[in-house]
Amino acid sequence: MRIDLLFPAYPPALNGIGDYTAHLANTLSGRHNIHVWTGQTPDPGASEVTVHTISGVPAAPALTTWATQICATPPDWLVVQYNPFAYGTRGYAPALVSTLRNIRTRCPGIRIALTVHEPFMPPDSLRLFVMSLWQRRQFKQLGRLSDHLIFTIAPWVDRFASWFPDTPCTHIPVGSNMPRIALTKANARARTGLPKDACILGLFGRGHPSRLFNHIRRGMQQLTHEGHNPLLLYIGPGADRIRAAFPNVRLHCTGALPAAGVSHHLSAMDVYLAPYHKGVSTRRGAFLAGLQHALPVMTTSGPQTDALLHDAAGSAFAMTPNDAPNVFADTLVKLVNTPAWQHQLGRSAQSFYLDHFQWPVIALQYERALAIAPMVSPSPSHRHVASFTRTRPTT
Repeated sequence: MRIDLLFPAYPPALNGIGDYTAHLANTLSGRHNIHVWTGQTPDPGASEVTVHTISGVPAAPALTTWATQICATPPDWLVVQYNPFAYGTRGYAPALVSTLRNIRTRCPGIRIALTVHEPFMPPDSLRLFVMSLWQRRQFKQLGRLSDHLIFTIAPWVDRFASWFPDTPCTHIPVGSNMPRIALTKANARARTGLPKDACILGLFGRGHPSRLFNHIRRGMQQLTHEGHNPLLLYIGPGADRIRAAFPNVRLHCTGALPAAGVSHHLSAMDVYLAPYHKGVSTRRGAFLAGLQHALPVMTTSGPQTDALLHDAAGSAFAMTPNDAPNVFADTLVKLVNTPAWQHQLGRSAQSFYLDHFQWPVIALQYERALAIAPMVSPSPSHRHVASFTRTRPTT
């Protein structure tokens, strides 16, 4: 089967969905003919698949060029990785909609899957409400042009399946974009120069506001009150934002690191912190990196938390409500003071990751999803006459 993937970013660009696209493409390439369409030029020899660089993607002229090229040698499936902001300023991307409509008309044999990493912004402020107006409409248009919708968190399947009653909707999680380089904690600290006897709490990502920094501050304050001297280790860009958020904290910021450096620093941690405003979910690659590295992970539950994660809470990681910073702090202190619990969580975390989130598992779910989606009629009214069975979360 030939499967083509589209996303504007691709390694070596620093982009989580671009990394996701590369990992998925490379994993699927063992059994399928995989092509990637992107606006970036990959490092020579870094990709295991055919990468087509279309200069200017996602601008409208570049997408028009891409549509012509893909229709010249059509794949069985076109898988579009979708976050509205990747395709237009403020998430406004009419060119993507018109281009997929053009492909649907010119090449009705191409089946289209839309992997939804973010459907639209939640209307949490006036600015976001205005953006969500066009993003919601855009998402509906793209969904109606698709033969299969793949959501990276299960709650979105439950929420949006009724929007597309004739289109299969499947939950497939993300994985970690990092390699795991096996090191003992002592060896990792020696390699990174971190203090060998410190209580190191870890944070990895971009310092995004979706992280609950107040929960972390409460936990560190309580640890300090009880006689600990914790070190907060931050891996990622935007160190100034982290320093502003933690002004009175013992802090070490690494900046952006190559993948191996990220793995070394993760392995140096005692406890990994991943609290999220709307709850952890199976699209949070930074959370999954902690599980992958067999770390005891502290996170939070909320409206976006998948049932899969609720079921694993307490065994594979520690999870507290997203609106209870004091409970998070108390649980963190208990975890720091209980090495046996840290060991148990870390061991179970890695097993849970391998069962559900390693790339061969994700690739297999894609294969199953694309195999069950039926070919659709090119008729503009096909969405109203076809009757398909929706796929519910299977992870």
